[in-house]
Amino acid sequence: MKRSVEAYRPQMHKNKVKILLVDDQPANLLVLEAVLAELDEELVSVGSGEAALRAVFDHSFAVVLLDVLMPTMNGFETASLMRRHPRSQALPIIFLTAAATDDFPIEQAYALGAVDYLTKPFNPVVLRAKVSVFIDLYRKTAAIGLHHEERHQAALRARDERIRLILDSTRYYAFIGTDVERNITEWEGGAADILGWSADQALGRSADMIFAPEDRAAGVPQAEAARARDRGRALDRRWHLRRDGSRLYADGVMVPLRDDAAKLRGYAKIFRDATAEKLAAEQLATIEAERERLFGRLEAASLLTVGQRSALELAVSDAPLGDVLDVLANTAEEYAGGAGLAAILLADGERARLRHAAGPSLPREFMDAVDALPPGAQEGPAALAAASGDVVTAADIADGDSWPLFRDLALAHGLHACRAMPIVAPSGAVLGVFCWYRRQACEVPDDEDAALALLANTASLVIGQRHEEQERLAAEDRARDILESISEGFLAIDADWRISYANHAAERQTGIAREELAGALFWEVFAQMHGSAIEQGLRLSAAERSHVKFDSYYDPDGRWLEINSCPTPDGGIALYFRDDTDRRLAEQGIRRLAAVAEQSPDFIGITTPDAIGMFLNPAGRRLSGIPAEALISDYSLVDFFAPECRPFVRDVVLPALTGEPARWEGELRFADLSSGKVVPVYFKGFAVRDDRGDIIGLATVTRDITEQKSAEDALRRVAADLSEADHRKSEFLATLAHELRNPLAPIRTGLDLLRMAPADAGATERVVGMMDRQLSHLIHLVNDLLDVARITRGKIELKKRPVALETLVSMALETSVALIESSGHKLEVHLPPEPVVLDADTTRIVQVLSNLLNNAAKYTPAGGRIVLSAWTEQGQALVTVSDSGIGIPAESLGAVFEMFTQVRGHMDRAQGGLGIGLSLVRRLAELHGGSVAAASAGRGQGSTFTLRLPLGGSEGSRDGGRGAVAPAPGPALRVLVVDDNADAAESLAALLTILGHQPRVARDGHEGLAMAREFGPDLVFLDIGLPGMSGHQVAREIRATPALAQVALVALTGWGASADLLQAEDAGFDQHLTKPVTLEVLRGAAGARA
Repeated sequence: MKRSVEAYRPQMHKNKVKILLVDDQPANLLVLEAVLAELDEELVSVGSGEAALRAVFDHSFAVVLLDVLMPTMNGFETASLMRRHPRSQALPIIFLTAAATDDFPIEQAYALGAVDYLTKPFNPVVLRAKVSVFIDLYRKTAAIGLHHEERHQAALRARDERIRLILDSTRYYAFIGTDVERNITEWEGGAADILGWSADQALGRSADMIFAPEDRAAGVPQAEAARARDRGRALDRRWHLRRDGSRLYADGVMVPLRDDAAKLRGYAKIFRDATAEKLAAEQLATIEAERERLFGRLEAASLLTVGQRSALELAVSDAPLGDVLDVLANTAEEYAGGAGLAAILLADGERARLRHAAGPSLPREFMDAVDALPPGAQEGPAALAAASGDVVTAADIADGDSWPLFRDLALAHGLHACRAMPIVAPSGAVLGVFCWYRRQACEVPDDEDAALALLANTASLVIGQRHEEQERLAAEDRARDILESISEGFLAIDADWRISYANHAAERQTGIAREELAGALFWEVFAQMHGSAIEQGLRLSAAERSHVKFDSYYDPDGRWLEINSCPTPDGGIALYFRDDTDRRLAEQGIRRLAAVAEQSPDFIGITTPDAIGMFLNPAGRRLSGIPAEALISDYSLVDFFAPECRPFVRDVVLPALTGEPARWEGELRFADLSSGKVVPVYFKGFAVRDDRGDIIGLATVTRDITEQKSAEDALRRVAADLSEADHRKSEFLATLAHELRNPLAPIRTGLDLLRMAPADAGATERVVGMMDRQLSHLIHLVNDLLDVARITRGKIELKKRPVALETLVSMALETSVALIESSGHKLEVHLPPEPVVLDADTTRIVQVLSNLLNNAAKYTPAGGRIVLSAWTEQGQALVTVSDSGIGIPAESLGAVFEMFTQVRGHMDRAQGGLGIGLSLVRRLAELHGGSVAAASAGRGQGSTFTLRLPLGGSEGSRDGGRGAVAPAPGPALRVLVVDDNADAAESLAALLTILGHQPRVARDGHEGLAMAREFGPDLVFLDIGLPGMSGHQVAREIRATPALAQVALVALTGWGASADLLQAEDAGFDQHLTKPVTLEVLRGAAGARA
């Protein structure tokens, strides 16, 4: 808050002295500030002469340090202007120059009143010493001024008190006292009432706050103070601002306040609110100006005056508005000597349209057709004038492409020019449009335009007055209709307790005719109320001007009344009352019935007919979160429902309960009123009626169906999951068929090629190589499927042992390097220099790394880059496989490890595969206590997969889990092949023959057992799934035959789970091989027997 004049007196050792630094170079200003900082005074830095002038005119300074060379206004020009102003005539100036001492114009500087000059660079000690001299001089001068000022303060205070007493005696004038800087020190008289600020809010603020923004921007406050100071007074007749932003027109004067020594001490501003007079004068001036402009044409001016007077006289006599507007339109046409045709259109507020209200010479069909045009610019110049609030001129309607429909209508009726002038109310609202038509294309003459403006202003007065009257009457009618429609009795009682109005319900409930009630004294009509609680309540409402509501028993009629009393602006009260006897009796009966509901677990509630609570059982309070001690009458039925249900309850449920069929039931949601928790409920509501069939209350029995809804949601989720599973299965089977056909097609083609060119050794080698690759791919697909099945059923068993990470990476690279090189990718491998040992299943981790490498190779365009990096971190080994491939969209990152993700379209199907490789990677990693994550910047940005595995102990074996070297070929063996698949059995026998052995083939278990006893083989390859007698049964029979005790039994089957291995071992098999077997595996099996 700003302070009074006394607070701004210079005080020794308290207030800091201002020093003005003027230089257009910021660096120079910083040097001056640094040098003078030790003086601990207030440094004011500006960058131009203009800014320096503004500063010295607004503030007092002890000294000015002024640079000589500055753009736009140099130091000498600035000093010259300072010397012309009384405030800065004696202000000490020290010039600052970079010129040599001999070149500095000393005479010019001293002629401008300079006290010294300094040459850059400055000596800090000298600069501070010179400035300190002027600071001391300033403080001593201020101390002398303080002494003189204190001598006159008593006289000033006495005079101010006299002025205050005078001003307090009138509330119609505002008195504002300020200091010399126009900060408010006095806020007296009617200032608070006129301007809206209290004294506490105004004191200390700048008096400029009451000036309009445009006046402040134009410097009006400063100019007014300057006139008052220089001339002794300044008239204050202008628009000012109130606190609420509205404007008032001030009529007053501003005078300077001086002490006995004629020194300026402040200003006094005295004015009154002359807004009403100003507005009236402006309106009168407008009308007078218009008349004066037309005075040259005496006959025409007389005609306008007569027409205007006639219209106003008709308006005062309550003539129809159309008749009044016809007079104005006729006046315009007579004024123009028949050269134009006038029309007045009124705005239809409800439909935002214009309708012709007057047009004495215009064809009726033209006006009706214009009124029927679609809204918008099609309606022509009148619509545009009404929309914009500006005059619209169409000097040639034929050019009006913006309103073709209006143009065609006007031309068809011989109208070629139009001027539309909006009829505007004082509030700025458009009331209608005054249209002036010409039969020739032309501009409207100035005198006609002025006449139209005058008539439009008159129309504005008439229409505005009629609108205000209509709105007032309509408001009264609406209020009367509302009072007559309510069921409560209503009495309007004035300050003398005389009844001024009674509605029909009051007449019915009191049994007294309204004619008798109107004008009667309330306490005479209702003398029985003397001394009752009703009298106490009504007198309390009237005395304290407060709303009072209470129930009271009215003994003369034996009735209970519900009474509402509200104070009215005229000092009286508005009294609403209704007979509440039936409701009270009904409530008593309902409460007796409600006792039965106390033990129910359901929400049971009873309300009044207007849904206000009367009873709620304990279960209902628990469900809705209402404390047991809370009054149920403080709640309505709608309050119990969740916010989103409340509009439906208000618009549908309550009308159904209170109307026909007087009941409603269905699922809704309650909200706990204490916690906000939403609960699904089944709501049953119905109306309670008395013997006459009237509704005396509403009742509801509502049940919490949370558990039921949860069960239904669970069923829906199960159904959705089953549907999704069925969909995924269908997609998977379709993709499986496609992926199995891919390797089978080239295998079939290779067989055809071998048949067609059996003698071409080179072609045969290429075909066999191709078939071997496709068969390996087929085996890989089947193995992946089997691994997924085993993991899903929890049948897989890890064979963990210490193994080096380097070994695992090397084995994975051996598996994947062919695919990587075939695509032309560049492979980089970064492994830690120190050994990293994992406790892992070698085969499975190699499978994981190989899958990640293969995945990177498949989804990276040819010539890409693949990087495998490994390191340790917080007890874990981290392996990342990054590629420069097609990337993964952000929305698909979370699904890449799901089963059959590729089938669902998240990745590129053109690369092949079943979409189970990454799922295997994640599950195998998790079985090892690790994890895998995917990251990608998006499509085309490549991908990175990060595998985390826990570190293990020291490596127990350095072979890395590689298979044993197959033994060297041994002697020829007698081999029995038992398989019900003829092609498989014959092809295996043919291969054994090529290897130098003597094979025989059996087609089923019984034949195989008989042939074994007859043939006495050294080695038996035995299928498990044989018809008639399984492979396990055959093996047990062979082991039970002494003559065959040394036979080597090898299970050859498509089943390869751990349980299958155990079954084979229990049956007596020596080895268990999973179809299909490679040549190396076959040699190893035969070599083991040899």
